[in-house]
Amino acid sequence: MSGWVELRSIRDRLVHARPKHTTYRITHKQGEIPWLPPSWLYGEAPSERIRLLIADTEELASSLHEQLRSSHAEEVAVGDHPFLGLLGLGVHSVERLG
Repeated sequence: MSGWVELRSIRDRLVHARPKHTTYRITHKQGEIPWLPPSWLYGEAPSERIRLLIADTEELASSLHEQLRSSHAEEVAVGDHPFLGLLGLGVHSVERLG
């Protein structure tokens, strides 16, 4: 369950990133395109770790979704998967006209 907390923290660092000045020197052969250092993004969000955190978050969402589906909340109609969207939500009332 703590995966979504870590994922949110990574998201916040990526979305609210601050400019960072970096200086580097690269020696390369004449006529070749120099290698560039990896982006800071790779250190902040390694793809394998992100995949695990997303899977953890999906597991939490699925668990909560299944609890909602098995509850007696008649005003909520949800689909088979939490990330496929809400099918309906409403409060209904009938009033006499006139």
